[in-house]
Amino acid sequence: MLYQLGLFTLFAMLTVYRPHRYEWGVLSFLLLATWVNTLVYDHNDVELYVIRSTLTMIAGSLLVIRWTPLSVYQACVLLLTLSAYGMLEFDVSQGEHVLIYNYYEAVIYGLVTCQLFGVYPTVRNSYIDYIASRTPWMEHLQRDSRS
Repeated sequence: MLYQLGLFTLFAMLTVYRPHRYEWGVLSFLLLATWVNTLVYDHNDVELYVIRSTLTMIAGSLLVIRWTPLSVYQACVLLLTLSAYGMLEFDVSQGEHVLIYNYYEAVIYGLVTCQLFGVYPTVRNSYIDYIASRTPWMEHLQRDSRS
């Protein structure tokens, strides 16, 4: 539950950078909504999983509408999250732990790690923009005949 709040904070801070503002906004809204959903419902309530799956599907659909490499990557991660929810539901409905039940938390944390890999392009772009603003000054130093 704390990882959802931490990721919400990270993704909300990343909405400051222009090229990927939409993607991080959608993901931060998804994490905030699932965090509130976790606070309202118990892990034994069916509504928790129905609302969480619905929110994940809506966020994935909103990400695919934008169709950038980052949004498609994050939408694929959300699709894998939906498939993990489906496999968990199948295990619970059958009463047997065949597909994912024993490894569900590890799979979800792995998918969260995949979401964190998506942070790299935004951080790289913000760093490159900062360094790129100094290139005319560096070129002037290299072409200066007096130096």
